[in-house]
Amino acid sequence: NYAQALEELSKASYKDLSDNEAGEYWYKKGYCLYNTDSFDESRVCFTKSAEYNTEYTFPAYFALGMLEYNYRNFPVAQGWFERSVSDPRFADISSFYLVDCHFMAKDYDYVIKQGEKLYPQMPEARQKYLSRMLSESFMVKGDAVSARKYLTTGGKMSNSDFFHAGSVLYAVGDYRGAIQNFEKMGQLRDSLFQIASYQKAYSYIKIKNKVKAMESFKDASLLSFDENIEEDAMFNYAKLSFDLNGDETAFNAYISKYGTSKKGELIYDYLAMSALLKRDYERAVLAYDQIEELSADQKSNYIKANFLRAKKLLDIGAYATAIPYLKASAYYLGKDDEFGQLCRYELANTYYITDDYKDALTIYNDLYNLSALDTRDEGALVSYNIAYCFFKQSDYANASRWFDIYVSSGNALAREDALIRRADCDFAQRNYRSAAEKYKVAVSEFPSTDNLYPYYYMGTAYGLYGNKKERIEALSSALGANSDVPFYCATMYELGRAYSDVSDNVNALKVFDLLLSRTSDADYVAKALMGKGAVKRNSGDLKGALADYQGLVKKMPESPYTQDALLSIQSIYTAMKQPEKYIEYLEANNLSLGRNESERQELYYATAEQVFLAGNYSGAIASFNKFLSMYPKSSHVADSYYYMAASYKTMGQKERACEYYNKSFNAGLSGSFKEFALMDYAMLSFSLENYLAAYETYTELSLAKYTMISKVDVYKGAMRSAYRAQLYDKAIDAASFVMKLTSSEDLLREAQFLQAKSYLYTSQRDKAFPILGKLISQANTPEGAESYYLIIQARYDWGKFDEVEKGVFDFAQKCTDQPYWLAKAFIVLGDSYVERNMIQQAVATYQSVADGYVASNEGDDIQQIISVKLSQL
Repeated sequence: NYAQALEELSKASYKDLSDNEAGEYWYKKGYCLYNTDSFDESRVCFTKSAEYNTEYTFPAYFALGMLEYNYRNFPVAQGWFERSVSDPRFADISSFYLVDCHFMAKDYDYVIKQGEKLYPQMPEARQKYLSRMLSESFMVKGDAVSARKYLTTGGKMSNSDFFHAGSVLYAVGDYRGAIQNFEKMGQLRDSLFQIASYQKAYSYIKIKNKVKAMESFKDASLLSFDENIEEDAMFNYAKLSFDLNGDETAFNAYISKYGTSKKGELIYDYLAMSALLKRDYERAVLAYDQIEELSADQKSNYIKANFLRAKKLLDIGAYATAIPYLKASAYYLGKDDEFGQLCRYELANTYYITDDYKDALTIYNDLYNLSALDTRDEGALVSYNIAYCFFKQSDYANASRWFDIYVSSGNALAREDALIRRADCDFAQRNYRSAAEKYKVAVSEFPSTDNLYPYYYMGTAYGLYGNKKERIEALSSALGANSDVPFYCATMYELGRAYSDVSDNVNALKVFDLLLSRTSDADYVAKALMGKGAVKRNSGDLKGALADYQGLVKKMPESPYTQDALLSIQSIYTAMKQPEKYIEYLEANNLSLGRNESERQELYYATAEQVFLAGNYSGAIASFNKFLSMYPKSSHVADSYYYMAASYKTMGQKERACEYYNKSFNAGLSGSFKEFALMDYAMLSFSLENYLAAYETYTELSLAKYTMISKVDVYKGAMRSAYRAQLYDKAIDAASFVMKLTSSEDLLREAQFLQAKSYLYTSQRDKAFPILGKLISQANTPEGAESYYLIIQARYDWGKFDEVEKGVFDFAQKCTDQPYWLAKAFIVLGDSYVERNMIQQAVATYQSVADGYVASNEGDDIQQIISVKLSQL
């Protein structure tokens, strides 16, 4: 009863006591005060007791040490324990607390030296604490083996205990043990949790479980207690997120937070190399563009990526989009470098195709002056291309000179066309005699009637300088030609006129009748009828002429030649002295005496429209261009642009088609035309790999109140475009609509697969893999096979190598029609053997794929992957 004892002691006066009694008095009073929580007063009493040399002196020393220890005043406590340790009664316990005080002072050498001596003689309760101090001290000193020797687990352990145990096991390479202890720490987000998550992540890396490593790095990156750990964890999380999921957003977040000075170049180089391996040259270029100064290897890869991206764009007709890539690929290569010259040649060609003749000419001239590519076909054609650049700019004098240079080179690749174009230059400069002779040289060297162009212009040139005989001879080549060859109708019509010009009316009529029997081209049907009418009229057969003119009016009342026919009918009736018959004819056929400007506008538009509907798309473009030049403010402007866009689309000129669809939208296109135009524009943008424009257009269609276009087609396009534009959230939404609307099993499977891949690319693995798990039941479809592969790869990423093996063999039994994804799965199996150090099995697996796999297309990467892996082993 310390309170009552204290009350009794307070009645005594220490002044009346001997030294021995005073020492005892002060000690016992301090002890009572200590046990009644009066610690400051007890300190005073213990200090006074220690002043006397009695049997209570050393107990007072120890008591003062414990007081200071409890107040965590370890240096002062250490001084008192150093006194009390001399007393055998307190030697063991004081030694224990001395080790503890030195531990708190981070004097780990003392802890190890004295602690190991004390450990065997300590009671079990103290051994647990001493072992913890020894274990931590050894850890700090870098002796993980000794740290583990003194590591004690079991019983009631705190977060700190689990953390220490995990750290020790991590240090000695017991990664599974480390993970088990770190996992028991709970969810308190303190500094220990950050370090534990970081070490746990590396532990998962060591046991080959990349997925859990990624999650642990993410946990460590979300805390800021240790900035170095936070930064490194965020980088490693980003890398694993990209490797496992294809998700670049974590890398973007890292760069947003830390900039590019630390690891920016490393990140972009990694992204670029990954894209190159996947043959995604656009992404590779984007990554390299972020690096301020490229190394030699990076430059080489950058050039390659730009050129191959440009090649892909050229292959799909995206010429304007390809130009920056070609310029970049040529930038780092010297003018004497053959590959650089090839890049510049392709750039010049692309400028030419996009009507940028001046820039094309500049490059072609440079190449010619360097005698570039002189051993290749491209080099032989440089002078020919220069000639064309001048020709397209109507500089016929320079075009003539360069066509002559090319022809004189003796190269045969474009000789026929060059001879014809050389003649065209003289024709365009109205040097018809020279033009006719040059056309004659061309057809003499290349006597083919598969294209009547040179015969048509040769005959026209002869006629223009008055050589009527040669004119007929040249144009007569059409008589032995097929009616579907280019310029057949034009040449036959001119031949009929040529016969008429020399008054050979019989042959003229035969030619016009032959033309009418072999063509359905409305323009030339009208011209032939007009020609027949003129021949008969000139020969005095007015009734016959009248019949031909009236036949034209009846067949083609909306033809632009109808007015000429009516004038001719009126003239014939006048010549027959029956002018009233013309009025009767008009009234009987409900024809007007003339057309006002509005009617003429409608006539020209209708004519252009008929040319389009007849399938003459180049003619339709010319007709609509003429119409727009005559009536730029017509109400038909938007529709005209639409027809021109549709014509370019049919002719394969995708970029030009998109240009004119945009013009039609800006001009106010509406109704069903707009629906079809939007759909065409979206599909063309997709085919040109302008996926963002495609997605935005499909989105506009999805909001429109259309009736002509299937909603399924719209959402299907939106889904595919969003996915390829890496708008994965949008792709997920669009796929959901497709799944609700479609009745097609193939499209449903595609929607499920793209949704799963989009979840994966946004690191939503928990949503992705359940969908993929359902799709593997259709292992012989492209989506089912890739799903199987992705699940096998996920098992590998989890470090579940036995499950990889089981999954691959199961896949092989079920899949017979998808060799690519089956080969990829066997490569993962080989990788799993490597991870287990089963090198012979790995080599055998890789080699079996190399021996048995047949590439299905030019871009197939299986053999390349196998070659790299075998060389590494």
